[in-house]
Amino acid sequence: MVVLPSRVRPRLARALALTAVGALGPVALLAPAGAEARTVALADGSSRVRLLDLRSLAPQRTARVPGRSYALAFGGDGAQLYVGAGHGVVAVDPSTGAVGGSRPTGITPRGLAVATASGRVVAGGGRRLVVLEPGSLARGATITLERGAGVTAVAVDASGSRALVA
Repeated sequence: MVVLPSRVRPRLARALALTAVGALGPVALLAPAGAEARTVALADGSSRVRLLDLRSLAPQRTARVPGRSYALAFGGDGAQLYVGAGHGVVAVDPSTGAVGGSRPTGITPRGLAVATASGRVVAGGGRRLVVLEPGSLARGATITLERGAGVTAVAVDASGSRALVA
């Protein structure tokens, strides 16, 4: 039997709980700058995105989005949650669960990332990446990947000038 110090046990319990939640579908964490994550967003392939308290995993609110949700990303300041839903991207206010703007992308987003410096949202699905402007979600560049490639996950650097695609 392994005995863990008392200060480690709560962190380990949260990590294990988050791993269990993550097994259900895409997960995004929200944390104010310099703080621990406090909100977990969960997309399970339905038209509901659940927002949970990380410490207790108790439901805080549910946002209804137009279409099945498969990808999530919080904006750099945590004021917006972006959801890949149906064939577009939807902005959700994580404090209220209210759905704000939405933008059709022509893809079913399977990966979503936000560049912290610019706020640009990068959605990926099929063989394409679509770049959306912050706030308005106006469509910017569309990048088509080579034949045989398929997007299941997206990560971008802080500036949004480089992306990793899996």
